[in-house]
Amino acid sequence: MADTSTGEHNMRSERQPNCVVSASLLTSAAWWALALAVLFLVWRIRIGVGTWGDEPYALSTALRYSLGDRPLVDSWDTNFSSAVLALPFVRALLAIRGSTDGILLAYRAVYVVMIVSAAVLSARYLAAVPENRAGLWIGPLLIVYMPFVGPGVGYGGDWILHILSGLIAYRLMQQGRDRSWLYILPGLLSGMAIIGNPPTVTVIPFFVLCLWLAQRDSRHRHSAQIIARYLAGVLAVGIAFLLVLLLLAGPSVLSMLQHVVEPDDHSFGLGSQAERAWSARWLIVCVALVTATLRILAVRRNRPRGQSRAALAILMSLAGTGALAVVDRLSVNVLPQSMVFAAGASMLTAFALERHEPPKGTAVLIAPAIGAALGWFAGSNGGIFTAIIGAPLLLAAGVLWAIDIDRDLTDEVRNLDRSLIALALGVLVLATGAIGILRTPEGMTLSMRTAVSEGPFAGIRGTEDEARLQSELVAALRSLPPAKGRVVFLERFALGYLITLDMPGTYSTWATSASSDRLQQYIDATGNRPARIVLTRYALDMNDGEFPETVNIEGFAEDYSLVYADQNLRVFDLRTP
Repeated sequence: MADTSTGEHNMRSERQPNCVVSASLLTSAAWWALALAVLFLVWRIRIGVGTWGDEPYALSTALRYSLGDRPLVDSWDTNFSSAVLALPFVRALLAIRGSTDGILLAYRAVYVVMIVSAAVLSARYLAAVPENRAGLWIGPLLIVYMPFVGPGVGYGGDWILHILSGLIAYRLMQQGRDRSWLYILPGLLSGMAIIGNPPTVTVIPFFVLCLWLAQRDSRHRHSAQIIARYLAGVLAVGIAFLLVLLLLAGPSVLSMLQHVVEPDDHSFGLGSQAERAWSARWLIVCVALVTATLRILAVRRNRPRGQSRAALAILMSLAGTGALAVVDRLSVNVLPQSMVFAAGASMLTAFALERHEPPKGTAVLIAPAIGAALGWFAGSNGGIFTAIIGAPLLLAAGVLWAIDIDRDLTDEVRNLDRSLIALALGVLVLATGAIGILRTPEGMTLSMRTAVSEGPFAGIRGTEDEARLQSELVAALRSLPPAKGRVVFLERFALGYLITLDMPGTYSTWATSASSDRLQQYIDATGNRPARIVLTRYALDMNDGEFPETVNIEGFAEDYSLVYADQNLRVFDLRTP
């Protein structure tokens, strides 16, 4: 029999340059996409004026702490801890500028630093196989991802910290060095993320479990050390936060706790939770159909290829979620996380059902996404669509798993599959980027050409009507004589506190409703009767865009007099005796 080994070796040697060139081209494309995504984000943060949006809320709560209010005592916000994280930023900006003009653009710049850091680390850490750099595409995806199409940090920026914790833990697993003390780093990030959004404390048991699973083949003592270091990082942040909280609130920090835990506009009941889950039923159907398709392909083939099926999962998820948005079964605002989740979840489910052994570190990569999901779901009215906010980690794990499945295939097949998955990921990056380019929750970006010149949104472009409204609100509120005490803005106008720098006279700068009994409860419990009440036209269809008809405060009609009125505001001051 003729010896074919030399000929086979020569054929592989001839094919190898093509593989190397292809890998080089795909790697270069991913890095160029990352650079372009950063430029896109720098452009994008200067667009989108949300007068009644969530974005001003976190900073308005941090502002009241900067003015001297005590968390959990004078302020009953359940998201108070995220405001404590933002407090150093607010104090530094006020010390430098002396006003809040442009504060939201400056805070968006903080978001850019955070998300670009996560993207660069993901690009470096996820390209585990030198011959296949498909994981690089998670970097540009993170930058254009922007769940709920908002480039602000707000009180939802914890998802970036959760993703960073997973990426660093995965990197430590890949290095395999006996330096268990470094696992304190993902613990510190998890702790900060939990402070940013306390319900995501659910991540801790999941992270511990995944660390144990990833290290179950190593020495028991080594596994215990890694888990202990992670928990030490979480605990260190928790202790530091409690000390800061005690410093800000004083010994009476728990005196109003019974009021803080009372529900306001968010219900934790089973009925409400079920309703929020049911709203995402079509997304779950999409994931099930994509998973079923991948399983059928696996059954029909003796050696199913991982990357080609991963590419198919991405493209089918794009088509499926896009179709749901077209037929109005899915909001465009939640398309980014829906597309990424559908792709990542279907891959992981299909590969797990086939009993493929996942590559080392996959468990800790997805731990933050799954663990924090329970907290995100329970603590947000967004339900499932908030719960899946960590979907890029699921997608990254699915891609790495697909690469690992293909490790024994021939060069030709791997080269083809490498191109397919890179193409699919590139299309996904373009699709999510297009959503952020074309629209914001306030409207289409192409219509946002007028820059706001003063106030918290200064330097940010919006529609002509929105920019004019900002100018009118800022001019009117700053023309008023100083309030002789605390101020309440109704309905849900957190931006007002950033404009005037007045001390809030309400339990929450966001959730306050003119018709709620909770405002009067706050006044009775704290003695903080507002000296000024400002009524606004709530933009998101509350009260049909009209001023509140009633204000549920005892003695409002008798004790308050109208001192200013225009098309946007009605200002009532407490009459002096």
